[in-house]
Amino acid sequence: LVKIGAHLLQIHVGDAESEILEENYSSQFCLVPNQTPEIELEMEELHRSEFCRNLSASECDKEILRLCYRLEAYGLHFFKASDGDGSNSELSLGIGIGGVSVYADGQRINTFPWIMIRKSHCSGSCFFLELYSTTGKPTEVGFKMDKRNRKQLWRLFVDFHTF
Repeated sequence: LVKIGAHLLQIHVGDAESEILEENYSSQFCLVPNQTPEIELEMEELHRSEFCRNLSASECDKEILRLCYRLEAYGLHFFKASDGDGSNSELSLGIGIGGVSVYADGQRINTFPWIMIRKSHCSGSCFFLELYSTTGKPTEVGFKMDKRNRKQLWRLFVDFHTF
């Protein structure tokens, strides 16, 4: 994230010249999630180094896209959910080109690739994935969601799964 922030600084303020830029100049911008003074200092140091010097805005954009593409959650659409077994643990479902990923506390705990997913359906307040299994009998995984998120997730699921 520090590299992305340094490139964003290059786009916003251009080349870092110490006599022009004030101290803590990165704090004026919200560049990365959970931005702290320590992260800001690292971004400024990287921005002042040769890492970003003389890069145009379009070159920085390309580099940012290259860096983001490598992030684990790149291209995922997230939806709030809870565990369908009644434990009410907070989860996030990420749906993307690779399938459906389940996150708890920002960490991926499971992934269901499209090839494993037979179909999905909604029932009551739950969204269900029906998975192929080696035993021949489909396995079902459920997630509790509010109605709006459930409908949006199902529509996106259909778009991805049929594609």
